[in-house]
Amino acid sequence: MASGREDAPQHQAPARKPGPEAELVSVNGTMALLGIGRTKLYELLNDNTLDSVKIGRRTLVRRTSLRRLTEISDRP
Repeated sequence: MASGREDAPQHQAPARKPGPEAELVSVNGTMALLGIGRTKLYELLNDNTLDSVKIGRRTLVRRTSLRRLTEISDRP
């Protein structure tokens, strides 16, 4: 006898690319924006180069810290 779980709809949201209006960016979105890997991203988070917040189990990066990082790297 089936439990009916096979027919239950999945409620997982589809992955979205971060929009320009998003104040918080996911780890995967940040990696894509910066063109870096997960290890380097967590190095930047651990040494406070990038600011993040935890919401539940998710780590989200503040877009303001991404802007600050790119401004620093654009200086001559």
